[in-house]
Amino acid sequence: MRLLATLAVACACACVTERVDPRGGAAVQRRSARVVEPCVVSGCSGQLCARQALFSTCEWRPEYACFARATCAPQAGGACGWIMTDELRACLDAAAKEAR
Repeated sequence: MRLLATLAVACACACVTERVDPRGGAAVQRRSARVVEPCVVSGCSGQLCARQALFSTCEWRPEYACFARATCAPQAGGACGWIMTDELRACLDAAAKEAR
């Protein structure tokens, strides 16, 4: 049972790829996504932006690459989400067309 618990914790840590920079209150995720506290980037493919680390299935979709250059930050309603810039919208649109 302890082995199972240890493996679950190790898997959870492996899926969270965001590292906080304590000097500036922001963080840079390994895939170069920009993160504003208290939000974190998580999910196996770095596609989730939320207030806490979340698990996801480990698949890859073309649109996930768009989030590598996006900003994960608190939104107007207080929830965390990706800042929808013209660049992110264009990237997501191109990925959607590629998937068809």
